[in-house]
Amino acid sequence: MNRKLLLSILVALATVLVIRFISPELVKFPHLEDKGASWYFWKLPEATLWGTVTAWGGYLLHQVAVIVFIIKGRKKNLKPLFNTQFLLLNLFFVILHIVQTHIFYDGIAQQVPVWSSQYSVILMLSITIILLMPRRGFILGRFKKVDNSVYNFFRKYHGIYISWALVYTFWFHPTEGNVAILLGFFYMFLLFIHMSFIKTRVHSNIKWITVLETFVTIHGVGIALMNSQAIWPMFLTGFLFMFVYTYMYGLGQG
Repeated sequence: MNRKLLLSILVALATVLVIRFISPELVKFPHLEDKGASWYFWKLPEATLWGTVTAWGGYLLHQVAVIVFIIKGRKKNLKPLFNTQFLLLNLFFVILHIVQTHIFYDGIAQQVPVWSSQYSVILMLSITIILLMPRRGFILGRFKKVDNSVYNFFRKYHGIYISWALVYTFWFHPTEGNVAILLGFFYMFLLFIHMSFIKTRVHSNIKWITVLETFVTIHGVGIALMNSQAIWPMFLTGFLFMFVYTYMYGLGQG
């Protein structure tokens, strides 16, 4: 495995452990009673001015910085340290969000609907399927042909959309220490790492991409179980279906 990738994953894991270790400090923030699947529990009973300003400010700064890096990443001749700088940029904003949570708690979930972060990631996974169709097909290794105009559109602009989906979802949540939420943050950190390796073999490695696509199974089932939702088998079988009928057909490639 690429040494820089391995080190990045270890840093991501260490960051998750830090979030878990310091999470008891968040007990000081009150919550309203959970009202079901359409309710987002991890927010204050009422939004605060500075909670709103810091959450949205952090999100916007992170978003703009990432887009700038993605645009720079389109250049043919990148600086040798470009990917390292991209990794450090994302790490900086991860640490900033942890600090922001422990001071003000709220993420941007106070002002946007709970389904928005979920569907942004679902669409991200759908775009990935389209981009990989020429290599592994859509289902059972078949249906590899994609209209050139459609494929080129997603290839050109997928980085902008996916960067939005990742940064938006990251700042949607406070950095809580619940195990299921931590799995989500670890997944998010892996996706940040993947984004930071733009224009490298890591970014185009289909086995690594398949791991990222499949990891959502663990997160989805974990969240459903955490909320005592009887629909957790739907998440499990649905995502495993995608692995068996689509994702695994890329594993035999280099």
